[in-house]
Amino acid sequence: MKKRFITMLPVAAAVLFLSGLNVDASGNFKFSNSQSYTNAVSADFTQLVDTDKQTMYLTSEANILKDGTNVSSTIETDGKGTQVQLLSAEGELCKIITPSGKVGYVNVNKLTSSHEDIFNPVDEIKYADSDIEVKQLPQEESTTIFTKTTDDELHVVGTNDYAYYEVDFDGVKGYVLKDQVKDEKTPVPVVASVDYSALFASMGSSGSLTKASGVNYYGGRRETYYSSNVLYHYLTPTWTLDSEGFYRDGDNYVVAASDMPQGTTFPCSKGTCIVLDTGCPAGTTDYYVAW
Repeated sequence: MKKRFITMLPVAAAVLFLSGLNVDASGNFKFSNSQSYTNAVSADFTQLVDTDKQTMYLTSEANILKDGTNVSSTIETDGKGTQVQLLSAEGELCKIITPSGKVGYVNVNKLTSSHEDIFNPVDEIKYADSDIEVKQLPQEESTTIFTKTTDDELHVVGTNDYAYYEVDFDGVKGYVLKDQVKDEKTPVPVVASVDYSALFASMGSSGSLTKASGVNYYGGRRETYYSSNVLYHYLTPTWTLDSEGFYRDGDNYVVAASDMPQGTTFPCSKGTCIVLDTGCPAGTTDYYVAW
């Protein structure tokens, strides 16, 4: 994870009145009255006094190394969120002072200058509340690495008391604003099923539609036709023609109707119709024919 830009903060010069200083094997500074101050000052202690230091935090539990090599021994282990003082950066390792007073080294990827970068692990599924940007870092000015649309699923793997969630996309970490996500998807409206057969059975009827009549009235609806020679339907090759030139989908007559959902079946003058097209006035059943 890339970390926030480090701005070094100057530390006021200090005047020390010490009778002596020892550095033990663990890297702690100890004072004794048996040594003179001049003899006690070590190179490390001089650096602590003279170097500008910045407060940093561990992003996760980390082993503090004795020297600036990755094969160094560990002098102590500190937990996530531990505050340390940064002395210098040497390649991938940073020289720090721990809360116990030890001087050691830790990988730069374990350090951040802000508590906002420290996340507590969670395992939750949330959803985008709108079109949102997934950031590389938990900062508004950070690079956008993904965009997500409303109701897209988000795997939340980290949270804290600040503005962002940490999310994971197949091993790639990113950050989204908490106020741009929600706990559940937007409910999908359910279209109620309507039984049209009872309605049409109660209405009057007269004969059936033919090529000669052109218009017929049945079950309270006006029946007309439209020709495949004029308006080609992409499913035409999958339908069959009866002896009168009417197209059928199985046992159902193919019709257009603008006031019923696609796939609705209902009784008509020819038998049972199925709505597979639209484009006619409400109240009209428009048969698909090959005339």
